[in-house]
Amino acid sequence: MPKRPEITPADFAKALEDQPLAAIPFDPQLFGTAANNGQMISEISASHKTAGMFLELAQVLTGRAEVKRSRGGLLSPFLSKLMHRSAGSGNAATDTRIGACARETLFGVC
Repeated sequence: MPKRPEITPADFAKALEDQPLAAIPFDPQLFGTAANNGQMISEISASHKTAGMFLELAQVLTGRAEVKRSRGGLLSPFLSKLMHRSAGSGNAATDTRIGACARETLFGVC
């Protein structure tokens, strides 16, 4: 394919006075296969970098970004033991308060 004059992403962003959300590279094999089969890029190759870029772009545009699971904190094992122990005491009012207090203590409220 002959080389065409292109605008660099930095020049394009400067002209719009904004930063691009994604710079999707052209992959003729991937795009051609998807177009010929009438399929989406993610249906052709879900693990392809371009499919991930389209997914991230869609999530940002729709406001449905995936919630990333946070790693367990320093107190996570202690809180899980406390919650597990309080679940077996039999007194529902006390159990609820102990669990709520443990969560609130984590955030400095209790």
